Amino acid sequence: CQEIGTLAFQNCDQLTSIGTGDSTKYTFQNYVLYDKLGDGTYEINVCLPGRGVNHEGTTIWMDPDNDPLLSQVSSVKDGAFNGCENIVKIDLGDSTIHDLPENTFSGKNKKCIR
Repeated sequence: CQEIGTLAFQNCDQLTSIGTGDSTKYTFQNYVLYDKLGDGTYEINVCLPGRGVNHEGTTIWMDPDNDPLLSQVSSVKDGAFNGCENIVKIDLGDSTIHDLPENTFSGKNKKCIR
């Protein structure tokens, strides 16, 4: 696969995994598809909407303890967390992200911790 388009997995609420095999371009971990960038960092391509679905009533965080690649993230694609209603906080404090796209989130009010 050479490119995965923006919002390619939107409304795929039952999707739990994306096979990336030995791809030099993508990696998948814990419901998140990452683009591998040339400088050794990652871009969050998309978080699958199913992340946290079985944990209703529980606050779902994304943090480097549970998502180790977050500390190596340098960018986030526009709309990457659209449909991830159960994720309420994302800790990007260890990342090199300077700005988030305006449409990174949708739905419920999300908080990014920097």
